[in-house]
Amino acid sequence: MENCKIFILGSCVSRDIFSTMDKDEYIGGYRARTSIHTVFKNPIPLGMLPDLSVIESNWQRRMVEFDFTKKPLEIEDSEYIIVDFIDERFQKGFLLGSMITLSDQVTRKIISKDKLVPAFKQGTSKDYNHWRGSCEVFANWVLNTGKKVILHRSRFSEVHTRDGKLEQNPKQAFIEKMNKIITKYEKIFINKVPVVGFINVKNDLLVSDPEHIWGLAPFHYIPEYYENAWSQIYSIISEGIVT
Repeated sequence: MENCKIFILGSCVSRDIFSTMDKDEYIGGYRARTSIHTVFKNPIPLGMLPDLSVIESNWQRRMVEFDFTKKPLEIEDSEYIIVDFIDERFQKGFLLGSMITLSDQVTRKIISKDKLVPAFKQGTSKDYNHWRGSCEVFANWVLNTGKKVILHRSRFSEVHTRDGKLEQNPKQAFIEKMNKIITKYEKIFINKVPVVGFINVKNDLLVSDPEHIWGLAPFHYIPEYYENAWSQIYSIISEGIVT
């Protein structure tokens, strides 16, 4: 894997693999708080952008700006693109004629949900039909760029560790709903997009970690999850093994 660069289009579940395993030198770029649904849509014109300075975090502010302006993905130095769908948990809506990702930073800091026009209800036929078309656009873009796609088949964890035992995570109904949606998204994505390999961590490692640097959440996993995921990335890239 020497000199190999990997771009991440997804969420912390993929980015944390590299930070946990001390492999940041392989990161060629990272785009979160966006969606396959929105990434190739029409941008909000620069002169019409809302005031993003109210978002305190520089990183979060950049991600929102990139989603609003549809800044091209910085993949020039990367050979591979890892995709995951955990940030698809955010609803999609329209703002100033552009379809955007309604991340927490947008709905808490920029504009309230009641002033946004929803694009579709998650998990409906309209959602899946739009996803199918978006995956076709993404597939054409991948073919034009010549990049290799790795799909991280991540899921929301139902449980977390506590005192050596497993306890249920909060919001079980939401976790079940999103895992069903992601499963459907993956089937469509795999049917449309050329994928060279899969990160498919065993279910018994799909456990949230209360000691995670970003806190307890169903997408902040125990270290063993990231160790297993890294071994699969290494196999795909270094040995050509599709897991």
